[in-house]
Amino acid sequence: MARKIPAPRAAAVPSPVPALLERLAKLSGAGAPSERIVRETEAVLAEWKAEGLPATDLTERMEVLRDDLEGGLESAAEQAGDVSRDDKAGLRGASRVVEGLRGALGAVRAAMATD
Repeated sequence: MARKIPAPRAAAVPSPVPALLERLAKLSGAGAPSERIVRETEAVLAEWKAEGLPATDLTERMEVLRDDLEGGLESAAEQAGDVSRDDKAGLRGASRVVEGLRGALGAVRAAMATD
């Protein structure tokens, strides 16, 4: 008797907040300036608003993003403080990450204030 081959499963759609955080982490890891990270955050927030989600769902999504960015910023700032003052490249990289997160957080707060 021949075995049936199962139908391929649809690829899981990533949750929008972790997907954005992953995008921002990749940009930051690639050395993107904070302005680029802010633009990316603003573009995704605009996409979310254009989806036509109920206001409570959009607000919840942005609150989760805000909270995650706040935690990430706190952690990045602590790690930046651990970088040796002699490591100029490390300091520049850590500063870039902190500034990128700070900018992304500002973009989220601004978007929340306009809703």
